[in-house]
Amino acid sequence: MGASKWELLQGIARQPQPLSWQTWRTHRAIYRQWLGTPLREQAIEIRAYLTYGGAILQDWSSLIPTEEYPESEQVFQTDLDSLFRILGLPEPTARRTAPKLRTLQCRG
Repeated sequence: MGASKWELLQGIARQPQPLSWQTWRTHRAIYRQWLGTPLREQAIEIRAYLTYGGAILQDWSSLIPTEEYPESEQVFQTDLDSLFRILGLPEPTARRTAPKLRTLQCRG
């Protein structure tokens, strides 16, 4: 079985910035798949990730691709707030309150 969407999001978020064009596209595709995943399945993925020793990033903003729509960011953050509360996990220490305004740079 391959990596879960949550595990892939965590892995991409830990990569040095700025992301390459291809990595950014992959990040955006995984992020959008995650948004379309039912909350019950998201909870299962997060729980499994933690069970096998995964660590949750405290800054959720790195999980959101650069230049993503503010509406999808709000859905993402609201869903994670709910999931973390249900799973009894601590809230993040940093979050984005306004859309990212940095420019996408290509490393190659």
